[in-house]
Amino acid sequence: MNVLIRADGNEKIGSGHIMRTKSIGVQLKGLGAKVLYALADERGKRLINNEFQSVVLSSNYECLDDEIDALSSVVKEQKIKLILLDSYFVTPKYFKELKKLAKVAYIDDLDAFAYECEALISYGAFFDKNEYKARQNLAKKHFLGSEFAPLRAQFRNLQKSSKNTQKKQVLLTTGNTDLLGIMPRLLEAFLSDESLKNLEFLAISGAFNEHENKLLALSAKHKNIKVLKNPENMAQIMAEADFVLSAGGSTLYELASLAKAVICFSIAANQNNIKSWADTGAMLYAGDAKADFSSVVAKSLNLLKSLLNDENLAKTLGQKAHFFVDGKGAIRLAKKLLSL
Repeated sequence: MNVLIRADGNEKIGSGHIMRTKSIGVQLKGLGAKVLYALADERGKRLINNEFQSVVLSSNYECLDDEIDALSSVVKEQKIKLILLDSYFVTPKYFKELKKLAKVAYIDDLDAFAYECEALISYGAFFDKNEYKARQNLAKKHFLGSEFAPLRAQFRNLQKSSKNTQKKQVLLTTGNTDLLGIMPRLLEAFLSDESLKNLEFLAISGAFNEHENKLLALSAKHKNIKVLKNPENMAQIMAEADFVLSAGGSTLYELASLAKAVICFSIAANQNNIKSWADTGAMLYAGDAKADFSSVVAKSLNLLKSLLNDENLAKTLGQKAHFFVDGKGAIRLAKKLLSL
């Protein structure tokens, strides 16, 4: 089957749409499908890394209706049978036009309106699936729940290894962007606390991180801070960390699959539901950095101290988080999509 993935990534919307569709795309290819990406502009190519063929539509990723003709030409030329769509800027018109061209599967986070498609994917761990299906009654099939969380293959096939340090290691990540600049502020707060002086901090700087220079400056001054630029082996890096501070998004599902002790916080509107991880006792929640930046920094500091002082708390958090995610969601989705 010829499959087209329509997704974008840039410094404003981050990399999540491309990263999670890549996970599905890898599994689709493994099952024999031919996969092609359609991107609004060149920026998304940085995230695809030549793993897939791609076409650039030269469109505005925020105005999808304006690209319908260009996308239609690609679908017809490439004999596409299935379109996997992942964008927050979809419209009812966009769905109607794409349906005329091929079967459409959509990855949904927002529940913005009733999506008219062949298959609807929503892999959140904490929502009422029956209520959701009742609202989303224009979709023919629904693939719902965290069993469909599309994690990268490295999280499913991770080979365990020991750390190369005896010190406690704290990993910080905000995905491929850090629009609020919270990571440098967190590090500054941790460095100012004497009780944390023996910790090692590992900061992940994503492809679109505008504050990388601040992270590098802190690393140059403090030998217990290391900065990694857009690393490929994230599963191994996460696995070796003792504690993790992370923004919301698919990263939380990756961390859950590894049973990590996580302090999470939101930095974007689509992450406001992550408090549910804390409500179930699976993670610790530091708050919404958009609403109260300083409070999130202060609470993250206190929560990190709590984890250091209570080994059982860290273990319990990891066990509860792992219950929700087994790392096999991408292959499950690939099989479902090819059966449409």
